[in-house]
Amino acid sequence: MNKRKIFILHPSSITFMEILILGFILVALMAYVSTRIKKSAARAFEKETIETEDFSIVKPEGFLNPAGGNSEYAFEAYSKDFGENDAAEYRKATARIYKNPGRGAELPDETEKTEKGVTIQTFRKILKTGDSGETYELEISVLKDYREQYFDKINELLNSFSLKRNNL
Repeated sequence: MNKRKIFILHPSSITFMEILILGFILVALMAYVSTRIKKSAARAFEKETIETEDFSIVKPEGFLNPAGGNSEYAFEAYSKDFGENDAAEYRKATARIYKNPGRGAELPDETEKTEKGVTIQTFRKILKTGDSGETYELEISVLKDYREQYFDKINELLNSFSLKRNNL
């Protein structure tokens, strides 16, 4: 007689295997979602041309333009990195565009100030529209210790900032 061996899985083994399979699926799903989030976040810091109804500007790589439209500025972008030591609460660089800031062209193109022992250099470009007389001021602030590191990005912001033709 030929006896066959029949293996019967115990119900607790099946439950363990089901849990193990579900665990693997969950881990794989979490890894996939995490990778997608990281890629999306990295894209937010890529170089980008920002076009509005009134102006255009190139946001350099390494800067973030926050979404949501809750900003008091016509445009805002800042570096992802913060300063070190005394400057740890300051971003290395920020850029803002003010619409009708109430200041005129009498402001110097470059200034320097010290806040809480941290030296900040500010660069400005002021543009006025022709007919309506609206003023747009690009203000770029950079921690003095990082000026050389951000030199090309500052120039890119300054050189790319322009008003649209229909607003001139």
